[in-house]
Amino acid sequence: MPAVIIFFHLRPIETPSVPAEDRYTVSSLAIPNCYRLVVRYGYNDEIITPNLANTITQQVRRYLIARTCDQADLPTCTPDTITNKSHASSVQRSTTSATGESSTADGGRYDASLARLEDAYSHGVIYITGKEQMKIKKSKNYFRKIVLWIFLWIRENTRAKIASLGLETEKVIEVGFLKDI
Repeated sequence: MPAVIIFFHLRPIETPSVPAEDRYTVSSLAIPNCYRLVVRYGYNDEIITPNLANTITQQVRRYLIARTCDQADLPTCTPDTITNKSHASSVQRSTTSATGESSTADGGRYDASLARLEDAYSHGVIYITGKEQMKIKKSKNYFRKIVLWIFLWIRENTRAKIASLGLETEKVIEVGFLKDI
């Protein structure tokens, strides 16, 4: 099963709240089955919720449905009709591949993308996060060491930790690097 990759970016805005219609921006990347979701949020907005994976999937689904409707230019294009058509083509693909025949999606590339998104979401979600850690180089300049130590202490204690996301630890992979400053 091909994976679906969604790059999730949080962009804080200096306003109390961002309206729901302006909050999410989804774009397709050059890599197949790869999307970018940018979430703009204000300081009173709560973005990280227990159903984060569902929210991300819903936003990408809406993007794919909108792209399908734009290409089809159908007056009867609604999220329910596209989703139902996508689910039907997903079921058809899985039954035809079990019989050994070639599988083709009836609705084209975007119906296949919707089905792939649904299959990936039902299969499981893994969160890969990035982390940068800094270490002070050994030197004889004690003033520099103290200033950098204070900076690193403030930086470490004011950043949102991965634990504050409330994600299941067995679904989180943290990738990072250590930098000498």
